[in-house]
Amino acid sequence: MFQKINLTLLDVDLKRLLGSAYATDGSVYTEYSIPDIGYVRELLKEKVKFDIMPIEAHVLAVTGYVLPHLDTTPTGLNFYLETNSEETFFYKWKDEASIDNTILLAFPIEKLEKVGSFVAKTGDCYLLNTHVPHNVDVGVGKSRLVMRLLFNESFEKVLAGIHLL
Repeated sequence: MFQKINLTLLDVDLKRLLGSAYATDGSVYTEYSIPDIGYVRELLKEKVKFDIMPIEAHVLAVTGYVLPHLDTTPTGLNFYLETNSEETFFYKWKDEASIDNTILLAFPIEKLEKVGSFVAKTGDCYLLNTHVPHNVDVGVGKSRLVMRLLFNESFEKVLAGIHLL
């Protein structure tokens, strides 16, 4: 479901990371392009090597309650740039008849059972299996900012191919 990676990013220049907003639900989350991808390479080049390269990188801003869902790619490496002690939850389906693998569909919480969670601190890095239902509640008046590297491979393959330097 998730694995904390012993990799820290602090003192990131947000001006070099935050580009144009290109995806939003209108109220809870907004995805931003990264105009200076060379800056991301610079941040990571002496910290980590990947056997499997990410297919996308963006910055995600979350400002409320995100319903349980699946992401479009199976695996994401999240670098938590700004946090407020919010907890990320992972779920399993309560019964086989309820299973739904529709990407980006919000799932009814009553059909799910919590199976794990973590609280990321600013600077933390977590690898997530984003094809497992998950959600977060950032809270009223708070926000979370995450740089995400997305992979089109399984959580297990990506995890095995992360080499800390």
